[in-house]
This record gives sequence, structure tokens and C-alpha cells, in this order.
Amino acid sequence: MKNKSKIIINWNEKKQRFIADAPDLPDCIAEGDNSMEALKALEDLISMSELEENKAKRSFMLKESQIDKLEQVRSTLKYKKNLSTIVGEAIEQYYEQISK
Repeated sequence: MKNKSKIIINWNEKKQRFIADAPDLPDCIAEGDNSMEALKALEDLISMSELEENKAKRSFMLKESQIDKLEQVRSTLKYKKNLSTIVGEAIEQYYEQISK
């Protein structure tokens, strides 16, 4: 299901163009010669943002060599965590770092 966001379309007298803004989404502002063109440009921008977000989430898919390294790390731990716990903790740390 797609997220729904409030969209505001205004005429910008200085630019002589329509401006479409999604205030709930950071950096989502687009413009066009008419309101429909501005709306379409904003929709494209939101789609690209969602695509980039999905790419970041997919970047946590592990290669076999990475899994082997994680198994080596796990074998050195006193408290034997399962592999999914180790990966989950790494993902949490990553998101904490990028949100600072």
C-alpha cells in the first residue's frame, strides 16, 4: 500500500510556474508550467526517493563470503548469538549512525 501525503500546489509569481510541495516529506518540492505538470514532477521525485530508500534496505543482503566472516566472529563470542541476531544488531547500528 502506498503512503499518502498532503500535497500543496501553488502558483509562484516570481518564477511564473506552479510549485508542488509535499510538506510531510523532506526535500520534496517540484515545479511545472501547469499544476498537473508540477504534480507529475513531484510524484516522480517521490518515486525516486522511495527507490533510493529501497536500495539502501537491500544493501544488507549478504554475500556468502560475508556470511563466512560473520560465522568466524560468532565463533569467537563467549555468548553464542545466532547469525540473524548479529546481522540485526549490525543493521541497527548502521541506522543509528546514519540518523545522527
